[in-house]
Amino acid sequence: MRAQIADYLKDLTIGNRKELFEVLNFISPLVDCWSLAEPKSGRQIMRYASANARKSAYVEFSIPKKSGGQRKISAPIKPLKTIQSAINILLQSIFVPDNHATGFVLDRSVKDNALIHVGQTCIFNTDLENFFTSITKIMVRRALHRELGDKLQSKEVINIICRLCTVPNSSGIEVLPQGAPTSPVLSNIVLKSFDKYMSKLAERMGCNYSRYADDITFSHSKSIRRM
Repeated sequence: MRAQIADYLKDLTIGNRKELFEVLNFISPLVDCWSLAEPKSGRQIMRYASANARKSAYVEFSIPKKSGGQRKISAPIKPLKTIQSAINILLQSIFVPDNHATGFVLDRSVKDNALIHVGQTCIFNTDLENFFTSITKIMVRRALHRELGDKLQSKEVINIICRLCTVPNSSGIEVLPQGAPTSPVLSNIVLKSFDKYMSKLAERMGCNYSRYADDITFSHSKSIRRM
């Protein structure tokens, strides 16, 4: 099915909401969301376009972090989750991640991330705090224009995707929810320019660079002088 979708989207551009709904209708059987293939699917999709509708369409709970503390999860209710799952497949099919991004990428894994740094004498690892929820709707909109403007050829289409895939936080700022199917791929789209910049910077310094989701790693094989 994914091969069919990739072939279907290969030369396709999406220029208005009708074309977006048609693409999601085509994808919907893959996520068992047959209702999106019905004639009134556009109305079903757009019912979550308002911030107030999405704010009440998530179930929040916490899970323990490996490093201690609690991680807040915002899980979309089933109707919104199936819409986001279809959007996720669309975005994964048309977006090419940076080579240095190894998390949330098809056919890449944490093993691929580690292999970049095997044999190095010094490894530095850090993570980005509040990863998903620090990515705002404005950042997503700009990134979709920058990275996928050739495929998503109208502001209307990009705005609909942004609205369906973000949720207002306690301050009213719309951000990527941790728990939505679309947040991982959208984070890679937003950070593609960051990955390019950091990898070039690392190369100039004789280092290797990789990013696995919110974990950033640099390494080098230079001799280390003790202070």
